[in-house]
Amino acid sequence: MRKDELVTKLEAIEKMLAAQNTVLMTFNDAKNYLKISASSLYKLVHYKKLRSSKPNGKRLWFSKQDIDAWALSRPSKTADEIEDEAIKMVNSK
Repeated sequence: MRKDELVTKLEAIEKMLAAQNTVLMTFNDAKNYLKISASSLYKLVHYKKLRSSKPNGKRLWFSKQDIDAWALSRPSKTADEIEDEAIKMVNSK
């Protein structure tokens, strides 16, 4: 395979991957995806914790990418990370 053919195929793959990240979800899709109650999802929207859109003024829409970013925004630390921080704190004093 030639270099230009590889570049063309890679560009096509990148476009497909980019398209997968722009999946839109309805309110019920987002609620089911996150496995939370409707009231919890409404609270996240109300307090501006989770980005949403209302293009027609009634129905809420969500980007899967935004939902994933919110869900992964505060990961817990591993025991090794906590231990490393404790060692650094003790050594800095």
